[in-house]
Amino acid sequence: MTNDPAATPSDIVGERIREIRRRRRLKVPELAAACAEAGHPELTEQTIYNIESGRRVDGRRRRTVSVDELLAFAEVFDVSLSVLLWPILRPAVQGTTLQFDSPEELADFMRLVNKLMGQAGALPPAELGGT
Repeated sequence: MTNDPAATPSDIVGERIREIRRRRRLKVPELAAACAEAGHPELTEQTIYNIESGRRVDGRRRRTVSVDELLAFAEVFDVSLSVLLWPILRPAVQGTTLQFDSPEELADFMRLVNKLMGQAGALPPAELGGT
């Protein structure tokens, strides 16, 4: 897991995808097949390799992870978005329980989640059971 302060959200999400895939003993072709079966054929083997590797061109990440891809991986892995975003939220702590230092921090997080869900055309978070 990166501790690089210059790591982008896509870098962290890519690492989390690789970590979860490996913990579940899935090979990239198996994950690509599961994505296609779940209705996400755009998540090909090559796309997954690129997302996980975070290959750089001129110091910049070659591709970012879109909100649609983030939601697709959460669906395929059957995890909440927070599991894929966790190191972004609190890099020094490992786990899946969100903790906030203040009501303002919680409100900022919820605004971000609502924005992401709106961009993806998903249901409002309350209708998703807290995902």
